[in-house]
Amino acid sequence: MGIRFFLIGAFGLSASLHGERALGTIWVGIVSNGGACGYLLYFGLSGRWAQWGGVVPFVLWSSVVATAAITAGLYAFGVRGGTDAQQFAAGRRP
Repeated sequence: MGIRFFLIGAFGLSASLHGERALGTIWVGIVSNGGACGYLLYFGLSGRWAQWGGVVPFVLWSSVVATAAITAGLYAFGVRGGTDAQQFAAGRRP
């Protein structure tokens, strides 16, 4: 897993330093985070976490929300990119 993050970071950084978007790296992030979100959501909705007490269910449901947000952000700002993302980053509404 560590090598995956190293390679994603290396190729993504290299592309961004040249003013490009690394679409391959972005898609890897979408598939990885989307898959994690799907698995977490499946096990959460099937009740597998019901017997776990304490803060664990909260952390797991927070992970569902976080991975869904990361996936949506990668798609919106990475794949679509373009003017809307640039205006949003500049603090203006599209």
